[in-house]
Amino acid sequence: MNNWIEYYNHRAVNSDNPFDISEMHIGNDVANQQFFADEERRMVSLFQPKVDATLIDLGCSAGICIGLLEKHFAHCVGVDLAENTLTVAAQRLPKAEFIHDDITKLDKLQGRTFDFVLTYGVLQFLNDEQLAGYFKALPTITSKGAKVAINRMPNKFHYETYQEYRKNRNVNRATIQQDNLVWNWISEDFIKEHTKDHFEYIGILPSSQLEMPLKAFFDCLLIRK
Repeated sequence: MNNWIEYYNHRAVNSDNPFDISEMHIGNDVANQQFFADEERRMVSLFQPKVDATLIDLGCSAGICIGLLEKHFAHCVGVDLAENTLTVAAQRLPKAEFIHDDITKLDKLQGRTFDFVLTYGVLQFLNDEQLAGYFKALPTITSKGAKVAINRMPNKFHYETYQEYRKNRNVNRATIQQDNLVWNWISEDFIKEHTKDHFEYIGILPSSQLEMPLKAFFDCLLIRK
């Protein structure tokens, strides 16, 4: 496979389970349920949505986050470049809107603005140029006061911590490594530099229920100036 889009499209052909497609299994079914219930509460607490609020999930994959949060919003929109994952999401979540678009450009969303933006476990699949494009596109779909929550970003300065965890847990991603599909490890300074003109940066703690070392990942909340 040449890129992450092909990888997740392939996963969506072989399964209609959003957790399998997005590789978001935390542990057993009970652990998954507890983790995502905690994440739902955490996201709602961060956003504090109004009755008529709209949420857009950039890099929504098969719609796990929209499935958790749509009851808290008047309307939810999911955006992804992997068409097969969007098909699965649309079948599961008929009330939501799904758009095939590049989150580093958002060409199909020009002229629309959103109160709340979510990007969950996605930015590691973008290189630095694509990341810069993602942050450049955010102001075009947000207005003053809009909140952007970005979650599960691999921390550039704790790469070795995560590799040690993988070694101890015998986490094997040989197939991904063979295909040259690798994560981009990100720093807070990179995000601050690329968002400072339009957003206030607030660092937030990731979920304490993550089994992996917390310092290996970081979350943030951006407030549109």
